[in-house]
Amino acid sequence: MIDQATGEALLRLTVRVAVACYLWRTILQVGTRFRRVSRVQFVVWTTGCLFYLLHVGLAFTFVHAWSHQAALEHTAAETARITEIRRGEGLWVNYLFTILWLADVARLGRAVMLDQTTHRTTDLFVAAFFGFIFFNATVVFGPPAYRWIAVPACAAIVFAWYRSRWTSHRNDQSA
Repeated sequence: MIDQATGEALLRLTVRVAVACYLWRTILQVGTRFRRVSRVQFVVWTTGCLFYLLHVGLAFTFVHAWSHQAALEHTAAETARITEIRRGEGLWVNYLFTILWLADVARLGRAVMLDQTTHRTTDLFVAAFFGFIFFNATVVFGPPAYRWIAVPACAAIVFAWYRSRWTSHRNDQSA
């Protein structure tokens, strides 16, 4: 059996691995202009999802005692701490996020298995929604130190995007 302190340490570790996988996959995705999913991207994305699911399980075990009401109260208290508005509806956004990540793993797995490109609009929606969630989870609601990590991470994503656009533009001109 895992004690409370170990559970809370695992809670932090699992979310950090999930965020690292998100960042890694995002940089890889931007570098390929979204359309083609490599096996590496799929493995990184799936690993991130599994660590995120483990994080959720640990949170419900060690923080919320498997109570939706306790999770709702915790979310409301955290929102009030940051925004001074006590609202717990963000928990439902987290549930949606969980479903979307699982669905996206299935979607990308299918694309990899069938060697197909993915739909650009879906790719952009998922990237935007996940970016919004991860920004809020790390920069807004995370510890202050995460802000120092977020700036270089965002810079790396912008650099990868710019590089892919510049390379694509250069390749179009030479064709």
